[in-house]
Amino acid sequence: SVYGGIQLLSSPIVGNFSDLLGRRRVLIICLFLTSVGYAFMGLANTMLLMSLARLMNGIFKHSLSLAKAHISDIYSRKEQPGIFGKFNAISNAGFIVGPLCGGHLAMTDNGFLKVSLLSGSTFFINGLLVYIFFNVDEDHAETKNTNDQIEQIDSKDDNQHKQRNLFAIFSNLQQLPWSEVYGILIIRFLMALSVIFFRSGLSLFLVDRYQANTKTIGYILSYSGLLGGLSGFIVGKLSTFYKGNSLRAVLHCDLLAGLAILGCTFSKDLWIFCICLVPLSISTNLSRVHFTSILVNSGKDNEHGALIGVGQSIMSLGRMLSPSIVGFLQVINIFLPGIVAVIVNVVAAIAIVFMKPIRIHSKNE
Repeated sequence: SVYGGIQLLSSPIVGNFSDLLGRRRVLIICLFLTSVGYAFMGLANTMLLMSLARLMNGIFKHSLSLAKAHISDIYSRKEQPGIFGKFNAISNAGFIVGPLCGGHLAMTDNGFLKVSLLSGSTFFINGLLVYIFFNVDEDHAETKNTNDQIEQIDSKDDNQHKQRNLFAIFSNLQQLPWSEVYGILIIRFLMALSVIFFRSGLSLFLVDRYQANTKTIGYILSYSGLLGGLSGFIVGKLSTFYKGNSLRAVLHCDLLAGLAILGCTFSKDLWIFCICLVPLSISTNLSRVHFTSILVNSGKDNEHGALIGVGQSIMSLGRMLSPSIVGFLQVINIFLPGIVAVIVNVVAAIAIVFMKPIRIHSKNE
């Protein structure tokens, strides 16, 4: 909850910093400081120190959203669903390897410390890789024509004045197209809350429903990550069926996710549960891609980072609220989180049906 609460506040601010200061610079800072946060978490011996470490990670762990903002900068609206799908697929590879490595490493002496240091080292290495190879600002500038370069210089001069004033960050956030995106943000919150409700109590559900042990749970989590990775590669092809109608894609994903969660909740056998995870992974990946596409295309080019950050804040709000709610629901009945998740899906579907179309900005606006 500490982590989710801090991400709720920090995501749009960090995204806006990247709009003003550049993706590369902010990404490097976030990766290195996240590395430090994980190291502190492994060394923490009290709940206070653990919370402070999570606080640090909550502030700076935004590498995925910053990478998505960069993708939205360099790819057209038609290309974005396929690129975001592949990006999510590669990201999900970590959810395949991570639970397996972390689970086995955690069983050794000082396992939590080793897992934390390994995570911190991974972020540190990523920071070095970005510093060495990610020279997109320079490469991008070289591809501009002379007139664009002059405009960019003038724009940078203006931005430098803004950067000297911390209040410019909050001023820019106020200028975001809130009237255009508040509806899709509410829908994203509802759909995210539904999936988080289901996944937050997943381990306890597997133990209670199928008497699964720790190893079985680890394999199921890795299997879920594998599904997420594989489904990411077909998101681009699936998106072509919607011909740019992202809102309709989100509606279909919401309905499919609700049916999948319903099947997982009431499946009597573990193999049926695993089959129901397939449509859930596909719908989650597809909706995530189209939500990102809707958000970045509803704002101007210099608002991509902030808009994606706002979207991440909505996810963080769900992560912050869900643990205590799911815990309370599971005390009453082990099936109740899944039932409530499906009800939330239905509410989201109704909201999508009555939602007004979102104005899409052109690439050069």
